[in-house]
Amino acid sequence: MSREILAAARQAIARTLGLSLYPSQVRAAEALLAGKIVEMPTGEGKTVAAVPAIAALAREGRGVHVWTANDYLAARDQHP
Repeated sequence: MSREILAAARQAIARTLGLSLYPSQVRAAEALLAGKIVEMPTGEGKTVAAVPAIAALAREGRGVHVWTANDYLAARDQHP
């Protein structure tokens, strides 16, 4: 089920933000979903890479907390 949710989240990102996830971002989402820590360089799209994993964890009823120290990203990505 998680892979289907990851795919749906990728499509939602593409349709709403016009962004296509790179393979490295998809692998990062899969790793996060597996409970691993992911390190990515600045500018590699960590925030958008986390979205599919967050969606899958939330859909499965698992606890999800999202935190960022970046004011720009926090304002851009907040859900009303």
